[in-house]
Amino acid sequence: MAVNIDLNFIVAGAAKAGTTSFIRMLNESPDIGCVIEDENGSEPHFFSRNYHRGFKWYNTLFKDLGGYAVVGEKSVSYMTDELAILRIKENYPAIKLIFVLRNPLDRAYSQYKANIQRGTEFLGFKTALHLERYRGLLAKNNFTYLERGEYAKSFQHILSVFDKSQIHIVVYEAFKKDPAQELAKALEFLGVSTDCVASIESDKKYNVSNRPKIFWI
Repeated sequence: MAVNIDLNFIVAGAAKAGTTSFIRMLNESPDIGCVIEDENGSEPHFFSRNYHRGFKWYNTLFKDLGGYAVVGEKSVSYMTDELAILRIKENYPAIKLIFVLRNPLDRAYSQYKANIQRGTEFLGFKTALHLERYRGLLAKNNFTYLERGEYAKSFQHILSVFDKSQIHIVVYEAFKKDPAQELAKALEFLGVSTDCVASIESDKKYNVSNRPKIFWI
């Protein structure tokens, strides 16, 4: 299967951790072109859920990104999908991976609130957490509130596949406090100029949530 996209990086997780805000800021760099959504307004999820569609489909998502020094995409499903990580390695062994990590309980609550808004969640937060292991068998992607925050489990596999030099971690709380600083670190990791950082607006434009943390279960 031919691969003809010069893909340089992926923002691969975590879900509900500010990844959309982060890649939109990266996309403001004149050196970077990003695919944030597919033709249906969803993340590509190519290496996890849409691999059967083939590279012909995947290539079309990048058709307008010629001329950029660095090209990337964002699909948060990759982080917790071991097969997706292996597929990425097989096709792009030198790729760089960026992960935005959030306090696991805050992340879980944000996912829970999103499900409430979609109308897919009807339980209280405490009950939903206690029943997660059972509900996950029926609808894994919807109700894995705590599982998706088990970062050590995910990175045990990721680091067995990729060298740590290919991985960059952004801490959500640090990003919320100082977006410019975290953006500059990521740009350096990707090997592009940081000159644009001063001209990129901060969290108000990019919707880095200022909701209070949730400390209860």
